This record gives sequence, structure tokens and C-alpha cells, in this order.
Amino acid sequence: MADGVTLNSGAGGATIDTEAVGAGGSHIQRIKIVTGARDTDGGDVSAANPLSVQPSVSSASALTLGTPYSFVNYGSVVVQVDSLSGGDTISFAGSVASGGTTYPLQVMSLSGTYGTIASTISATGTYEILGAGKQYVTATKAGTASTPIITASASQ
Repeated sequence: MADGVTLNSGAGGATIDTEAVGAGGSHIQRIKIVTGARDTDGGDVSAANPLSVQPSVSSASALTLGTPYSFVNYGSVVVQVDSLSGGDTISFAGSVASGGTTYPLQVMSLSGTYGTIASTISATGTYEILGAGKQYVTATKAGTASTPIITASASQ
């Protein structure tokens, strides 16, 4: 059986692209994923003709202690903490809504003792905030010995 189905065949309507499958000749409509210029057909998506995907990554942003920062459009959040010393610690809390109820988030070290998971940061380094994606995140500091700089970036 041929591919394609004519809409309103009695009046000679437009033909839609289908693929005839099975012995019964059922048709499955083919839908084009548009990745190129209008009115062009770049071919089926396959290993030889992959769908180009551009991951979304936020630019690095400085976090202000005590201020919620939105990561609702991202899946993972990495922070660089600099100038943390004197026994001071930083912790992170998440909320699914701006101004909503917050709960503690864990952090995983990506430098120093790699892979260590804790509820607070006590040293300069790079950390992933676990579970921070799709949330509003607030950083808080305990102690007065240092003035840390926290820079965050996120990806989907």
C-alpha cells in the first residue's frame, strides 16, 4: 500500500504524509520536526542525521546571602564559593515557590574531598547543590569571620 493519504479525497484535497504499516495497511501520520529553513526537508532524524540539541546553561551569577535566586528553569546548580574562612559556614535552602516554605538542601563537593555530601559548606571550593533545580534557592551564612563570594551557574 502506498504512503500518503489524500484529505477530502472526493474533492481532491491536500495529501498528508503517512507511513503504511502492517498487513492491514493502517497509516501512521508522519510529523516533521522543523530544524531547518521553511519549506525544506532535511530528512528523517537518525544516527546519520541527528537532531541538534543545544543545552541551556545559565551564565555565572553572584548570589546574595539571604536572597532567593530562581533556578526554576534548570535541572542542576553548581556554585563556586570563594573567601570563606574563620569557621564560617554556608547552607542552602530550597523552595518550589518564590517566598514559599523552604527546606534544607545538601551540597556535594566537586573539589577538595570530591563527592563528599554535607548540609553546610565550610571551605572555599566548587559544589553542586543537590535537588536545587526547578527551585528558588537561598544561601545563608553562619559566622562573622569572612565575607564569602558565591557564584552560581545552572544547566538543564
